[in-house]
Amino acid sequence: MAAVVALNRKRGNLKGQLTKLLSAVTDEETMDIPKLEAQLEILKKIQEKFEVLKEDYYKSASDEEYLTKEASLSEIDQEIQYLEGSSTDTFSYKVNVNTNSSFTNRDVLSDIACIYDPLGLLGPFITKAKIFMQQLWLLKIDWHEKLPLDIAEKWKTLIIFLPDLELIKISRFILHNSVTSIVLCGF
Repeated sequence: MAAVVALNRKRGNLKGQLTKLLSAVTDEETMDIPKLEAQLEILKKIQEKFEVLKEDYYKSASDEEYLTKEASLSEIDQEIQYLEGSSTDTFSYKVNVNTNSSFTNRDVLSDIACIYDPLGLLGPFITKAKIFMQQLWLLKIDWHEKLPLDIAEKWKTLIIFLPDLELIKISRFILHNSVTSIVLCGF
């Protein structure tokens, strides 16, 4: 908490300096070019200080859960933080499925594409879904055309299990105490 108070105090001092500088720059009487260049240099230094303070804040706040909740993260950053399970040190999955009674080719592809799996841990499921998509392409179904009933039923049986993917929690720590060597393979 002391770090936040100190940060606010520094921010207040910088804000006061910035306000004085801006009023001096906008004042019509101060049109002296060397003076303006010096003030611009001061403005750049203040901006650099703000960036350093912002980095310090995020570094000190990253361990405090109540501070990171209030920090303004973009929607994508919040989603990644949720999926990485930073408080439990696990990977988890979030799936939004369209469970309409009638599916189109576009709906199927959209549902498959919405499964975010950067590590490939859901490979078996995603492979099965992509094989299903290939079968749709072989049938040459238009994007907005409804799937035939038998194909729609197959898709329905496949996506019934999609919400269960949210129950999967995979530990980020994958090593074992008795590991003597590690082989890293890349493609």
